[in-house]
Amino acid sequence: MESVRERITIRDKDQFEIKYTYPLQLDQEYTEYVVETFIFLPANLQINSKTYEKEKFYRDSTAYIRFKTPAFMLPDIVSGEDSPLEKTRDAILRLIEDRMNPSIVENYDYRFRMFCSILKSALRDEIERIGNIREPDHRNSEATLMTDSLAALHEKFHLLRDITGFNTLDHDKKTLFNFSDEYIGIISEYYLFKLLEMLDGGRQAGLPENEELRRKIIEEIRVGNAYRFSAGYPTIVRENSTNETFIYRMRMLKKIMGSILYIRTQNIDDGKWAEKFAINVAAGLAMAIATIVLLGAQAFRQDGLAWWVVLTAVVAYIIRERMKESSRSFFVDWVRSHYYDYKTILRDDLDRKIGESKSFMGFLKKSKVPEKIRAARDKDQISALLENGSDEEVIYAKKRIKIRNKNCQTIWSDFKVDGINDIVRYNMSHFMRVMSQPERHLFILDGDNWKTVEGTGVYHLNMILRYGMGEKSAIHKFRLIMNRNGIERIIEVPVKQ
Repeated sequence: MESVRERITIRDKDQFEIKYTYPLQLDQEYTEYVVETFIFLPANLQINSKTYEKEKFYRDSTAYIRFKTPAFMLPDIVSGEDSPLEKTRDAILRLIEDRMNPSIVENYDYRFRMFCSILKSALRDEIERIGNIREPDHRNSEATLMTDSLAALHEKFHLLRDITGFNTLDHDKKTLFNFSDEYIGIISEYYLFKLLEMLDGGRQAGLPENEELRRKIIEEIRVGNAYRFSAGYPTIVRENSTNETFIYRMRMLKKIMGSILYIRTQNIDDGKWAEKFAINVAAGLAMAIATIVLLGAQAFRQDGLAWWVVLTAVVAYIIRERMKESSRSFFVDWVRSHYYDYKTILRDDLDRKIGESKSFMGFLKKSKVPEKIRAARDKDQISALLENGSDEEVIYAKKRIKIRNKNCQTIWSDFKVDGINDIVRYNMSHFMRVMSQPERHLFILDGDNWKTVEGTGVYHLNMILRYGMGEKSAIHKFRLIMNRNGIERIIEVPVKQ
């Protein structure tokens, strides 16, 4: 059985992103996963349940959920009767023949967006695969195949515009083609540059150079740039420029093409009705006790003394208010411990419910941290000594995902949905706000004299993820190295399972 996979990356100086992939268990009615996050914070950061409420946590964390992109090797996208490129060509021909049929119009839109999404995913996976090849000749041959495949793809895609009748299509249909064409050029150029970066990194590490391959990649980039310029696309990176237009259009096109994979969400406050009911029960209980006090006082009432009535009423009121607050706190805490903060309904484009997720956030006392998580936190000696000698606050976040497998299998007519991607972005600016200045002046000897040098101070925040399905779960530990200026890097710390 395939397990949950995660990929963690830094987005900018304030944010990092975790991308979870939940494989679907297609032989079962439902697929269910639980993801738990434990973030250990030094107490001097002043992040606790009083200064960092749930609302702030949810504002600082942004979640996106979408279908996993169908997996293709790059050469398979270009060639073959069932290749995504051939299916895109077929969608154009069908629209030219019957442009009033709603299902054919929808298929045209679907094919272009899916083609772009598949290509982007394939290029990302191809770069990662080639980067893991250590044998130079093998790596160079795979890099050459990637470059040649992209050149063939561009040539064949551009020829789609020459199909007889294409120019008679509506303006919005030709615009979608142009947007797709422009986006393909942008992402191809990006990953070709990543390929060059990889080759140059190998050269710096002493690996054999391959100037012919470098020239081939550079020429392909030049050809793509010239094509986008001649087509009137404004996405050309220029020196001595903010490149504002390029960045804006790149984001816009990515959103347009990637929308085919998005899952619609509807957030609901989970347990809100139970919390309101608990508040009413607390008020009723307090009123009942106050009434009992009033009735009991009647047995000791002295006739004709109005002050006795006033005194017992005041005492009953005080008791009611104190009981109301204490019982309300007790019942609300009980409800919150048994319910999640939010429930998110997941729906496809036809408004069918395909699943749901529930989210919870709170602070844990160190004694409540599970034993395996504490062991992972204190894996090295310095961590254990720090844990015993200082206080830490522990943020605990939990998410439960439940997917209806049958509904996911009918999303696309010819691509199998075999997984869900859950992307969570965390903004750490609240954590950085009270960090001390990172710049430090340090002393070193300079011959028989001394001098100062500059240093940079950082904080280490430990984050542990535990995820899985049912009894099977995996634990992964990461160390966020950061200071007031931002996130410096994130490293994974091996944990014995």
